Amino acid sequence: MSIEIKFTKLIESGQPKVQIDRVQALKLSDLPHDYTHKGDHCFLGIDRGENALIVDNKNDVTLAYLREGDVVGAKYFYDALDLIRKCGKRLMKINKKLKKENKNWNEGETQKIKI
Repeated sequence: MSIEIKFTKLIESGQPKVQIDRVQALKLSDLPHDYTHKGDHCFLGIDRGENALIVDNKNDVTLAYLREGDVVGAKYFYDALDLIRKCGKRLMKINKKLKKENKNWNEGETQKIKI
């Protein structure tokens, strides 16, 4: 699953802003341990009934936070996008490594053992 962000560009008080319309990503529980505990990671959370895209570092300090319905400054939004892209690339590398390590594991294959 890819990370998806739907947003609307706004001008408020002469300043460029971004309204977060919708975010979609994997939940923290669906992500590999190496990804969530060894570096910056991005995941979907719920805050006050709304989806939120959260970027945390390996110590669970929040680096970026985009919640549906929120309006944020354009600079903050685009800085958050840079972090999210870096996290996405890191996750792809980890997934490739895990796929290679588990290439002989046939998920869903039924096996029979006689003892």
